[in-house]
Amino acid sequence: MVLRVESSAYWQINAPAEGQAMFLIASQLAGWASQGILGLPVMNNKYCIFDRSADNAMGLIKVADAR
Repeated sequence: MVLRVESSAYWQINAPAEGQAMFLIASQLAGWASQGILGLPVMNNKYCIFDRSADNAMGLIKVADAR
């Protein structure tokens, strides 16, 4: 599956203050499971369904473009 994120969704505008933009890349935290975090840029203009009961309780995330 390919999930495309538009470049206009990378930046959170007016954060931390009006007229500013913020972008953050964080490294893996020590002691935490290796995981990816789906943040606002991925979910912006998308419908997201999080189903923890799917796939033998492993969970499933479904993503579709918003119309």
